[in-house]
Amino acid sequence: MVPVQLAKEHPTSIHDSKDSGLETLKLGVYNLYLERQPFSFLEQLKKWQSIFAIILKVISEVYTLAPTLFLLHIFAKVSKGIEAVILLHYETRIVQTVEVGLLQGSINSRALFDAVMARLLCVVIVGAIYYPRERLENQLRVRVLHHFDEYLLTSRLSMDLSLIADNLSDEHLSAETAWSCAQRIMSMASELFGLISCLGFVIHIGHKSNYGALFSVCCVFGPLLRVVNRPSLNAKPRVIEATNTHFLRMRALRALSQNLFRSDVISGNIVQYIINEFRRSRVALGDTDTDHPENIARIHQKSWIEEMIYDIVDDFPTLFSAIFALAQPTSTVLSTLVSLHESASLLRRSFWNIYWEMSNLLSESSSMELLYEFGKKETKIKDGTISYPLSTSAPKGGSDEGMAIELRNVSFSYPGNNTKALDNVSLSIRPGQLVVVVGANGSGKSTFVKLISRLYDAESGSVLIDGEEIQRYKLQSLRQAIATLTQDHHLYPLSIHENIGLGFLEAVDNTEMIQEAARKGCATDVIDKLSNGLETVLDPQSIQYFYRVQEGEKSKLAEKLKSFEKSADVSGGERQRLVAARTFMRLNSGKVRLVGVDEPSSALDPKAELELFDNLRNSREAKTVIFVTHRFGHLTKHADVIFCMSKGRMTESGTHTELMELGGEYSKMYNIQAKAFETE
Repeated sequence: MVPVQLAKEHPTSIHDSKDSGLETLKLGVYNLYLERQPFSFLEQLKKWQSIFAIILKVISEVYTLAPTLFLLHIFAKVSKGIEAVILLHYETRIVQTVEVGLLQGSINSRALFDAVMARLLCVVIVGAIYYPRERLENQLRVRVLHHFDEYLLTSRLSMDLSLIADNLSDEHLSAETAWSCAQRIMSMASELFGLISCLGFVIHIGHKSNYGALFSVCCVFGPLLRVVNRPSLNAKPRVIEATNTHFLRMRALRALSQNLFRSDVISGNIVQYIINEFRRSRVALGDTDTDHPENIARIHQKSWIEEMIYDIVDDFPTLFSAIFALAQPTSTVLSTLVSLHESASLLRRSFWNIYWEMSNLLSESSSMELLYEFGKKETKIKDGTISYPLSTSAPKGGSDEGMAIELRNVSFSYPGNNTKALDNVSLSIRPGQLVVVVGANGSGKSTFVKLISRLYDAESGSVLIDGEEIQRYKLQSLRQAIATLTQDHHLYPLSIHENIGLGFLEAVDNTEMIQEAARKGCATDVIDKLSNGLETVLDPQSIQYFYRVQEGEKSKLAEKLKSFEKSADVSGGERQRLVAARTFMRLNSGKVRLVGVDEPSSALDPKAELELFDNLRNSREAKTVIFVTHRFGHLTKHADVIFCMSKGRMTESGTHTELMELGGEYSKMYNIQAKAFETE
């Protein structure tokens, strides 16, 4: 049993990191890393220039999307921001009228009526402007979200695999980031107008005694002192890492409740183990704070002595009024003092609202900067300058029988992995050959197909296609000439019709061609058993939820709940057949000169695997075909050449007969698999 952790490190303890120039704040379950830099006015100026540039860019972009909606929304928020000051102005007039009337024994009813009606009119006008704002805001929000959704979609789809591997997680970037920043900017404008109008009002009512400006300083001095003495973390560049092992284990155990793991958890009979381990980690975590580190820092950096001083300073307006009344009792007007105190509360509230909005705006402008930089990232796979010939005529240096491929001393490692997936590999494939690449898992055979498809570029050496360096070809035309079927391919969250049809975009609506592709991919039976056939969406991206409705109830709502679209479930092998059908659809384009097949049948039964491979071999006319596999039975005897790989190197090459006679690595692996089918 893990004991309860009673003694905890102080939440704000600071220690130097091993990395020079960094300091680490231990905040609850997090480590927060800050860069220690001496204050530089020039650097601060550059930082604020950058923030201001981001703000201007967001304003410009949102305004361009909907100029009228944007201006109306700003006008509505500003009108609400200055409403309080206008109402306070007329409230002061009402109190002054009543005060004068009480002193004179008669109230000026006309002046009182005018002030009351003006105040009511202000409420009506501002309400008429402000409350329709919600509808305008929603329209503006939709346009902003759709615009930035498209921006992020385009940026993400433009990334190649190398760039994705090098890039930090971008999941926190969303269109909501842009809308939140735009909202914050508009709220800042509203609060600034409110603060300026309030300051003007205070100075106006105090101008006769020349204390309006001084009173304003008393009102904002307390909040300003708090801000200066405790700068927010939101404005600082920082890196945050959750390091508490118990907290991280709780997150991992909580993730096991997701549908993704449901079958494994139930069939493995580990439900109670997960619950017990979660409780164990919860007890070990104890009362360690799990809130955001910025919130923890804000709470624990407070000092009760400082807070007491701040509270006293906040009372400066009251002290000022008392001193002024004692010093000039004959010129003190009660209504003016009441208005000034109301103004003091309004000023403090406006100041804090601006500070809060500014702190959040700094954080959100940083997110917007990341969002804009995300769209500017350049792919590592650079486009070429010449088009790969897609006609049936022979390309320069090649033939019309398929694609010629040559690797010369090629080496490659995946991003973040120092082990070479390919190590000084050289080979040559003639047009129209049926090639089988074999080897154990991790031998580098799959990497071979990825380099030819230019999902990655070789680190050293050369990859030649029809005698030309592969980097010289335009990516679009080269990939049009290549069809791949791999274990990494998945079904799209679209209809099966589209899933197959997108293999040949120009014929995506050709049902007859799609059905033929499904037949060759051995997927006809899968489609026929689904209630909606080709129009079935296996994993619909719908949003459906309910509240206080049970499926077993006899009610109209329960009937509606039952009618909701449900996910259709098929086996892993059936999904592989549907993916294979997409590849056969691609072969119908007439542009494919190379077919790369990489372990596509891991979930297929032997009969389906044999039928799939036979269909692929029968479609090899005018195409080079490369099979990557560790199962030899159906393929190697048909191969024109076999390449045997081990630990990223090419160890043997030749026909099945030649390699068996050689008695090397291929022969050894083949005999091991063959023994599995022998009877004693």
